[in-house]
Amino acid sequence: MNYLKLGIFFYVICISTITTYSQEIEETEQIISDINNLLNPKVDIDFDKGFLTVNYYRNNNLIKISKLNIDEIIPADISYSTNSKQIVIKCQYEECVENKLLGNIKKKTFTPRLKVFIADTLKGKKVLKLLKIVIGEKNKSNITKTVSPGLEYKLSHHLVSTMPLLLFWKGFGVSYEYITTSEKLGLYIPFSFTFNMEYYQTGLAFKFYTGKNKSHNYNFGNLYLGVNTIRYYLGPEFMYISRNDIDYGSLRFQNGVSIQSKKHINITVHAGVGAGYVLNEKLINPEYNKGDVIFDWNVSFNLGYRF
Repeated sequence: MNYLKLGIFFYVICISTITTYSQEIEETEQIISDINNLLNPKVDIDFDKGFLTVNYYRNNNLIKISKLNIDEIIPADISYSTNSKQIVIKCQYEECVENKLLGNIKKKTFTPRLKVFIADTLKGKKVLKLLKIVIGEKNKSNITKTVSPGLEYKLSHHLVSTMPLLLFWKGFGVSYEYITTSEKLGLYIPFSFTFNMEYYQTGLAFKFYTGKNKSHNYNFGNLYLGVNTIRYYLGPEFMYISRNDIDYGSLRFQNGVSIQSKKHINITVHAGVGAGYVLNEKLINPEYNKGDVIFDWNVSFNLGYRF
């Protein structure tokens, strides 16, 4: 009987979830339909796979398609100008609107704004309200990011960091990283140690950065997390480690997340795993002998300054 009740409970939850999702889709489709009813017959819009698409017609022929990734905008980016009679959706960083022109000569252009002409001011304000609703629904999330104007900096090549959490293990660490102009490659040199020098490690790593070097405002719910560029990196790490019992060389696969806050402050969470080759024994009966291959790993938290 308990299994039956549990099954009924999950069935109700599933049906409720599907029903709610279906209602959201129907509401969104209704809003899009309402917008298109207000627009000029020569223009229609659609939302598909995260893109806002605006189609323009002349004599029933499609002459232009404009596409905008709605992840790049928020409701505040949308306005209606009573002077130009246009809905304006702006990109705050770059030319992110792709305009595909159709005709005898097919070509693409990119602009920092998407504009839709609506002569009737009353209809224009209604479309503005509906667009803000549907884009707000499409972009809602526990963690949101919004592009911020004027926060693209020409960053320097040099990043110096400390590893303050090692203080809990009576140690400390510092590192230097040279980052190329393309922001795709970093040359990383760490040095960490215990204060009694029974343990220290140093070496060289190559960091291959992924993603775009673009700053965003990050929010977690209503909590503002600040302006950050968050990027993932990976690559090889060649290390020399000295312990109280052995010395060994290590090859690790390392990866991590780099958070560049505004222009100078950097936070990096770094992890590596690999294998080491024992080079020297320091004790009479060490746990490992010269020539042994051992498992090796490392985790660090770096707080740095880029200059």
